[in-house]
Amino acid sequence: MANQLCINKIKPSKTRRVPFLPRIGLTFEIGNRQVVFRSAPLLETFLNVWRRGFSQKTMMEVGMEELSEINLPKIKKPKC
Repeated sequence: MANQLCINKIKPSKTRRVPFLPRIGLTFEIGNRQVVFRSAPLLETFLNVWRRGFSQKTMMEVGMEELSEINLPKIKKPKC
């Protein structure tokens, strides 16, 4: 089994209000299918909704914005 761990600095965004809360993104490839899991902290979502105004539409928009900001990096060829 091959493993790789990369630590990269990310650009700040308007929805990343609490930088110490983790955002999680995982990808699994099983049987010619790709399963992608993304998770944003609920506390951060509530904080962003509170600043924009409470409504179901705002909650959905903020949630989708936060999840779309979770980028899964491509593997680059090593420089040898």
